[in-house]
Amino acid sequence: MATVLMVVALGGMNLWFGELNQDEGWYLYSARMVAEGQVPYRDFSYTQGPVLPFVYVMSLPFQDAWGVAGGRLFTWLLGIGALGLAAGLAARMTGDGRAALAVAMIGGINVYQSYFTTIVKTYSLCAFMLASGFLVLHRAVTGGGRWGWAGAAVLFGLAVGVRISSLAVFPVVTGYLVWRVYRGAGRWTDVLVFLGAGLATGGLIYLPLLAMGPESFWFHVVEYHSVRSAGGWLPGLIYKAGFISRVVQAYFVAVGLGVGLFLWWRVKGRATEGVAREDKGFAVMAGIAVGAVTLIHFSAPFPYDDYQTPVYPLAVAVLVTGLFRMAAGWHDRSLQGGLALSFLMATAGAWSSPINQSWMIEGRNLIWWQMREEPAMTQLKRVGGWLKEMDGGGTLLTQDIYLAVEAGMRVPRGMEMGPFSFYPDLDRDRAERLGVMNLERMQETIEESDALLAAVSDYGFAIDSPQIVPVAPEIRAGLLTRLERRYERIAEVEGFGQAGTTLRLYRLREEGEGRR
Repeated sequence: MATVLMVVALGGMNLWFGELNQDEGWYLYSARMVAEGQVPYRDFSYTQGPVLPFVYVMSLPFQDAWGVAGGRLFTWLLGIGALGLAAGLAARMTGDGRAALAVAMIGGINVYQSYFTTIVKTYSLCAFMLASGFLVLHRAVTGGGRWGWAGAAVLFGLAVGVRISSLAVFPVVTGYLVWRVYRGAGRWTDVLVFLGAGLATGGLIYLPLLAMGPESFWFHVVEYHSVRSAGGWLPGLIYKAGFISRVVQAYFVAVGLGVGLFLWWRVKGRATEGVAREDKGFAVMAGIAVGAVTLIHFSAPFPYDDYQTPVYPLAVAVLVTGLFRMAAGWHDRSLQGGLALSFLMATAGAWSSPINQSWMIEGRNLIWWQMREEPAMTQLKRVGGWLKEMDGGGTLLTQDIYLAVEAGMRVPRGMEMGPFSFYPDLDRDRAERLGVMNLERMQETIEESDALLAAVSDYGFAIDSPQIVPVAPEIRAGLLTRLERRYERIAEVEGFGQAGTTLRLYRLREEGEGRR
């Protein structure tokens, strides 16, 4: 019960107090566009696999009731589902229901994991698909029948449709199934069914969208991600070292237990007697799959540590399986003591997370910590509610898409991806085909949009995509000048949204008023 209360409490704190993230807006906005009959790539810019907007159509009642907080609640439920599935997998691999409790402790009492599976990103959905896929696969391995191979492949295919890095799971699992055939534990038909179902799922997800808009599809799925560069080998090395450092910090308890398990394995030299060879092989395969996905994340020019969030529940299931093998033969009381120690370690790790500070602190002025005047979600609701009263259902000229979602408003065509929708140097014709803004289109939108209101934070007109570098100061200054010729500044909100920047709110001037 204490574990459940901790997991729920962390989710609640991150839901309401967790810092806003720019991605949340365009993910939620994309779901509404899909619900209206539009599709990614062809009708609007979208740089991930296409599955999330279609699944998040189910979040619209949550959004209608509670805005972005509703989207977070839906995401948190998916994250909890992923944790529960990983716990079930560990229980099956160990044959001990207490392993599920250990996964809940180590995997769920973690502020970092809780935050990134509560805010609206692809992580919770991808983790859910991966964990459910491995659970179904384990059932097939232990006698679940041929449908299990197909079911696992479909779930892995859906995971790839959420985050493409999940593709690394397929060769690992395929290799494992071939290994089973050579051991006499499996059949070639198992391999063929798995591969056939996986290819069919990938084809059904991606090929129709490729056919609808081949140029836009290829750009958003491939080119957008391939043009980024760390700027040389030294910055790249620093980024990768930072990735390792931050992952260890985020998952310190799990990493520490993993190091301890590795040292025990080196000393013992073999698995504990009595462990079924099939279960051992499955756990090793799942661990290799986690490593393969991690390697893809590590190889990215900018390897963000939160990329690891989707594979963490699976990694914990593998870790707990190893720990329970290490504890095989322990007295029941000793195992209970180990579980209690795990709870205390996870709780201490959660208490020491730097994310906790961001719930209440928005920065530092010299030696003084600056307290937040209100929680991040309260602030968003206040500003969104004010905009809704001013022009509910209208168009909001903004790149802070979570503000438009909260206010129930639209954004101009081509700005659906918020800060990542601006490609200043792109040719106009191609920008129109890709559904994004180049400099000319952005200027025209500012001068001709029917939006009564505009909202510009420090993210507005600031990021040059797809390289993700700062926009030239003179270009940004020129756009802001155009905006203020047509729109009158009516309010400012300090410490707003991601990174706590200044949000400037504008209203369309009366005809002739202030125009030059």
